[in-house]
Amino acid sequence: MDIIRTNTALLLSMFLMKGYAAVDPVAWSLFPEKGFPEVSRGETTSVVYTLAVNPRFPGPVVLHTQFDKIGGTFAITDKCNNVTVKPGGKCQVIIQFTASKSTPSSIQMSYQYNNNVIKLSRLNTSVTEVQENVVGAISNLPTQFTLSNPEQQPVFSVTYTNKGAASVMGYAGNSAGTNLLSATPESVATVSVVAGGNGCGTINNPITLAPGNSCSISGRLTPHAVGNLTVGGLFTYNNGANTVNPTGETKVVNGSGQCQLSASTNLLFHSPTYQYSDNVLQFKFTNPCATAVTLGTVSYTYTGASSSITPGEQYDQCSNTTLATNDSCTVLVSVIPQAIGSLSVSAQVTADSMTTTATASTTVQAPGYTHKVTFINQCSFPVWYGVSQPSGSVDPTQNPSPDAYLLAPQVDGQVSAAKSITITGSYNGQFFPRTGCSQQSPSSNFICATGDCGSGANAQCPNGNVYEPYTRVEETFTSTSQGGYDVSLINGASIPAELKGLGPQSSQSSSPAAPYVCSGAGAPIQPPYTPFTPQYPPPPPPAGPNNPPLTPLGSCSWQYTAPSSSPLFNFVSNTTTVTDCSSCSSPNVCGLAFQSTPSTGNVVLACGNLLGYWTINQLCSGNVTYLGANPAMNPSTVFNCNSPITNYSTQSYPTGTTAYDIYSCTPQGSSLESCYNNNNSTCCGAVDWNTTMPYLTWETQQAYTSNTDWINGGSGSSTSRLSPTPQQSIQWLKDACPTAYSYPFDDHSSTFNCNTSDAAQQNQVNMDFEIVFCPGGVIGALSQNP
Repeated sequence: MDIIRTNTALLLSMFLMKGYAAVDPVAWSLFPEKGFPEVSRGETTSVVYTLAVNPRFPGPVVLHTQFDKIGGTFAITDKCNNVTVKPGGKCQVIIQFTASKSTPSSIQMSYQYNNNVIKLSRLNTSVTEVQENVVGAISNLPTQFTLSNPEQQPVFSVTYTNKGAASVMGYAGNSAGTNLLSATPESVATVSVVAGGNGCGTINNPITLAPGNSCSISGRLTPHAVGNLTVGGLFTYNNGANTVNPTGETKVVNGSGQCQLSASTNLLFHSPTYQYSDNVLQFKFTNPCATAVTLGTVSYTYTGASSSITPGEQYDQCSNTTLATNDSCTVLVSVIPQAIGSLSVSAQVTADSMTTTATASTTVQAPGYTHKVTFINQCSFPVWYGVSQPSGSVDPTQNPSPDAYLLAPQVDGQVSAAKSITITGSYNGQFFPRTGCSQQSPSSNFICATGDCGSGANAQCPNGNVYEPYTRVEETFTSTSQGGYDVSLINGASIPAELKGLGPQSSQSSSPAAPYVCSGAGAPIQPPYTPFTPQYPPPPPPAGPNNPPLTPLGSCSWQYTAPSSSPLFNFVSNTTTVTDCSSCSSPNVCGLAFQSTPSTGNVVLACGNLLGYWTINQLCSGNVTYLGANPAMNPSTVFNCNSPITNYSTQSYPTGTTAYDIYSCTPQGSSLESCYNNNNSTCCGAVDWNTTMPYLTWETQQAYTSNTDWINGGSGSSTSRLSPTPQQSIQWLKDACPTAYSYPFDDHSSTFNCNTSDAAQQNQVNMDFEIVFCPGGVIGALSQNP
């Protein structure tokens, strides 16, 4: 009986082994299926291999991987090597490629299990060289428009951008002064330049395009017959030696009796698009009809990779709006992919019972987690990113030069300019935007209107000094981890900026700091967060709200309303020096400007372009010297910077305490310390931003007490008052951006962290980050030409 049982077991075992041998115990897949997408020099792309163990296999499999690399720079995140995978389980290998040169590169992965070695096909990379000249792009061209019933006359734009390192002079059209725009064949439709719509010059009045700058020309199409149509533009430069001729395709069709809106996507997904990145898309709807139309509510859908979709209600110009003929409106929506793979997001709106849809698509890839920082420009003007170099922190920008830091302006319908650096060691400093930069010659200093850092000819900041005011983006790295990150307006502001870690939100929902995990500091649209009941650390602070609202972090409008509308808060270019503001006329703005270069610190009252905003913290710091002709406009006098605090308060402060000390929260003995840390009546700050009316943003802790001098500008009936009050001097900054620092003790509403690649916060990684300048194209009231 035992012999029969043994033989039966042997036969059954042989049968089962034969069954398992008929299938591969380990299967593999590649995303994207065709391998590495084509990239330009300086860009990064990646592929993901997934190894999966057949669920029918009788036991776990130990996997080993190897790689054969030829040329190029590859970074591998291998979660399969020497890993035991159970039946039905899987693991992933992420291979990241950075295109530093155009020579061929390739990589081949092999994996091994149970003495079996599987060599996968070699993956080749494709790198395109970016031509350093003028490039053209057509935007807002509909896919089709109607000949009649009703007739549509759509308006489109052609934008030319100087991608080179030197200025070029040119004009729209040819040397005969014709062919500014074209429509072929003209029997189908003709094109005309919209009145006042040529910003690209003519043969008799050419323009100069500085590096990174753009110009646009708008045209209107008039249909004549049904058929396909090619629309083009022409820009001639370098004394006629060079031309650029962008084209686009559309067609004329017969109408259905109803006129339909046209739709386009102005702001696309970031390229490349990373998991957990905040992509603020802009969709545009245009009424090409002969009569006005009323729109319904714009709605959003997506297909593909799981994503967080948050409409920007404050930026919705379209819902329930009436558009006149040829008028347009735009909407913004925040899209944060939560998974990798293909992704499409659409905006739909109905007008006169017809639904119009605009769509943006991308392929989402996993971050490499190598401490890579990507700078993205969505401003309509060029921006040069800056990296401060305080002691022990090094700017890793390769081959520094003005062109290396340059981010070209955003062009509607085109991918935003992006450049990346990788922090390989420690870094404790700041990143920042620079605008209005120029260089007299290749050997002269690189000087900027905002964010100037005293750089030489190569545009690299020589140390940690950057001349305020500017928008500060702060971050700390070590070789194996990273600290907190934030956006700061304490010493002033220039263009908007968003900084976000590319990780998931925390699942540790009982922590009051949970909303600040991997969220966007400075984001114009904050996504909703699952309501939670935070447990404040002991001892308990004064009572606050038990739960934050659905969107606990405030969205940044980047619209500033200065206290008392004082012009001294305006940071302007020195177009015209004045003694008072009465002579300033629009579009110029009255404010304080640097007399010459920012490095001098000398300021005067002037009329010019609005570049940013000063704060009392900076104006009273001693780093600014007023040289204006009108002493009544001296900020030190206006804001009583050096006046003793005893002029305004009946409370007891150390001798020598000034108004500036309470404005800046500079501790004096035991006074003017943070009100979050003690209950001293002469502490500094803090207003609980999550109890203010209106609600501004969530706080990780409530204040213990408050200082009446800080809130009211003084105390006692017989004393004068500081104007604006210290609270008012920062409230306007917090209103503009609730998630940015407005004063030194603003930690509990402005400090973010992102250290892990999983929501349970178990997998520590070298986090990657994205910094977006003018996120969503938002610039507030700042000049379009800084």
